[in-house]
Amino acid sequence: MKKFFFIVVLMMLLPACAGNQNVAHPYDREDSNGTKLMTNREGNGIYNRELDDDRTNTNQNPNFIDLSESRPNYGTDENKLSEALIGEEGLTMGPVVRNGQDIRVTVYTSDDLSKKELRDREEELHNKMVRALPRYHIKINLEKR
Repeated sequence: MKKFFFIVVLMMLLPACAGNQNVAHPYDREDSNGTKLMTNREGNGIYNRELDDDRTNTNQNPNFIDLSESRPNYGTDENKLSEALIGEEGLTMGPVVRNGQDIRVTVYTSDDLSKKELRDREEELHNKMVRALPRYHIKINLEKR
């Protein structure tokens, strides 16, 4: 009786191990060294595709790192700060130092201004840059070049 029960169980479990061998998964192809692992049918790898429409895109969860090529970065923040200077004659952007949520921006002016005019100009630039990047604490340092 035990042999019969063992044979029946074995006959039920063995076909489950075979699976469907005729269905090819798009990521199953690889060469002998495994260098083509994770390629799609066109042959270009997962890292060469646009990830905005990809099913492996992690942008649905804010806790994961954004992998798309159009993700915002610190360079985007610097561009927003320099856009705040557009239309301001005689001002050029200097070094930008970022430390957590604090940003220190040095702006150079070619105008000869008094101390009061410098403070007023710094306050005006500070308001523009805070409107451009409200999530940072911005400190402006206006210097004569």
